[in-house]
Amino acid sequence: MTSTRTVRFADDIDEICEIDEIIEIQPKFSGRITMAENGSVSNRPSAFEEIVQFTESSESLEENEIDTSPRLSENTSVKFDYNEEHSNGFKINFGKKFGTKGSGYGQLQDATDVVSLSNGNILVSDMVNSKLQVFNERGSPTVAYVLDELIEPRGIVTTSEGYIAATSRKIRAVTILSPDGRLVGTFGQNILNGPSGIDVDCRGNFIISDIVTNRVSMVDKNGNFIQHVGKNQSFNQPRYVTVSKNGEIIVSDSGNNCLKIFDSNGLFIRQIGKFGKTDGCLKVPYATSTDSFGNILVADHYNDRVSVFSSTGRFLRHIVTSAHGISHPAGLALSSDMVLYVTHGGLKANQVAAFELNFDGLPCNVVAYV
Repeated sequence: MTSTRTVRFADDIDEICEIDEIIEIQPKFSGRITMAENGSVSNRPSAFEEIVQFTESSESLEENEIDTSPRLSENTSVKFDYNEEHSNGFKINFGKKFGTKGSGYGQLQDATDVVSLSNGNILVSDMVNSKLQVFNERGSPTVAYVLDELIEPRGIVTTSEGYIAATSRKIRAVTILSPDGRLVGTFGQNILNGPSGIDVDCRGNFIISDIVTNRVSMVDKNGNFIQHVGKNQSFNQPRYVTVSKNGEIIVSDSGNNCLKIFDSNGLFIRQIGKFGKTDGCLKVPYATSTDSFGNILVADHYNDRVSVFSSTGRFLRHIVTSAHGISHPAGLALSSDMVLYVTHGGLKANQVAAFELNFDGLPCNVVAYV
């Protein structure tokens, strides 16, 4: 029987319990020496690094001008436009990056996907290092999952019950882990050949893209095949898949340089983007994410940017670009508090960058209050 190796990083190993095996890691790092509370010296690695803050601030009110901006309660949700030309106060606070190239403590070699967790942490898949890692809000690694059924993980998703599902390129299947990281099982060996992207819909069904068979499959939570998505569509290396808040299935058809949108039953609705570098064009799109109102964020891999489209496919803006230090973005996740996480790097993603989307306390270009 395969034993799951759960590696946890903590200041006090006595705090950790109920895991199969504790592995002591002696990483090589260029660390930061700090003084612990008991007076001892701690040479704990600094996996989190502050970088410059980039903002596009709003113009201040003219003298004697009355501010008529609405004051919102904490429970008010706002629909906004990402276009700063019509959105006073829109800012990108791009202040965190973590992970360095390597196989050790908090390091990454091919961070193919990232998921924002409900507790503020993020989960990152690393295909070359064959592991999943959890980073906290400070950018420090806290847990790593390593097991034989998780060799070369590519796409990841968490279910409503807290289970982790990861596509494994090596075993050509989907691996399911319990919320505490224990192996639950695998499925898909009979229908998958090159599983890549994965997401879950509101019914608990998994949507899985396959870059070898060039198909997108819908599988129930017990691993039973339901149907292929977009039966009459031709895919070319569909690397990633996302299910939006309204149930639409968004496929990154990377080889065709576009996104293809399907309804919850797998029927084609529309296509977004075409090959190119100008606004609204894509060059090998990777991961996508959606906000609460259906706007689509896409990692435009070879254009070195993250672009935003409306739910109907209208181009809105490039939200981060190479000017922000982004190179070949791959994985993408937008947290509930509007922090955008992007895995990126050179030939392979080896770092996670976090961008806080801030609206100066008030929404930009308000469309609706909810």
